[in-house]
Amino acid sequence: MQVGQAAGDPGSERVAGCDLGKATATFVVADVRAGGFVVESVETVVHNGRPMDAFCEWYRRNDISSCLAIGATGLHADELTAPVLRGLPEDACLGAALDGHTEIRGPVNIVSIGARGYSVLTRDTEGHIQYLENDKCSSGTGETMVKIAGRFGLSITDADAL
Repeated sequence: MQVGQAAGDPGSERVAGCDLGKATATFVVADVRAGGFVVESVETVVHNGRPMDAFCEWYRRNDISSCLAIGATGLHADELTAPVLRGLPEDACLGAALDGHTEIRGPVNIVSIGARGYSVLTRDTEGHIQYLENDKCSSGTGETMVKIAGRFGLSITDADAL
């Protein structure tokens, strides 16, 4: 799917990213002024098998075409075309997520479960980072998590907060 004309309004200092999974899509818009990084919005939606519809709605509603750049990862990222940067390496995505949360200090483990496999990014007490991944298919894991959360009357975001 082509997302329109080249992104990157020279006056914009916003960037955007999305994770288009099998069951959910997560969207982020951030401001990168003066070397900083401020998250403007984060949104996770259950797309009911229609990730491109969710993407298009988010793209229009948030004026993503005015962003300096947009990156995509996830099972359906390959369905997007330029100006979207797709096929981003999972370790780079997890590392950027960790760097963007300065309130997370010290040792930490980030576990990522997706349709193409699962991975763990670990930062030890000295700040050394290690990334391990398993390329075994974990397709359906996110969908199962959405269904389990729904049985308890929770959205996936609410369940994650628990």
